[in-house]
Amino acid sequence: MDKGNQSIAKVAFIVMIMAAFSRVVGFFRETVIAAVFGAGAITDAYAVALRTVNTAALVSIIFLSQVFVPIYLKSFEEKGEKKALWIANNFFVISVVFNLVMMVLLHLIAPLVVLATGFDAEQAAVVTVAINILMFQLPFIFHYLKNGSLLLTDER
Repeated sequence: MDKGNQSIAKVAFIVMIMAAFSRVVGFFRETVIAAVFGAGAITDAYAVALRTVNTAALVSIIFLSQVFVPIYLKSFEEKGEKKALWIANNFFVISVVFNLVMMVLLHLIAPLVVLATGFDAEQAAVVTVAINILMFQLPFIFHYLKNGSLLLTDER
């Protein structure tokens, strides 16, 4: 296996481990929430808000996997590491801006999400507030990839 394929395999393995770790942490989060707050109206409202924000995050992650990775790899192969780093840095600026736009959209659609759930006024208020709090994670989705640290070889 050549050096480029080893790097891609390493990144894929790291992403797989991070995804598995995220699932385990999410399970414990849900367990703690159920143990502390019980299963009720407030926890249901929180779950709706969390799923709404996670759906917006998923759109960003799909953007990363379907747009950025192929462009980055093609540029790395054809034009070298310097051009690929330039593309990576620009992509991360674009992804932060994209996620800031997603935050504005989430803020605007929060009342529509509440209408779709059929919650009473108290639960609706909790959903709206929770969405407005949780959405601040969006600009930081790709922070661990800053400067392409997971995408490049270990020769730094």
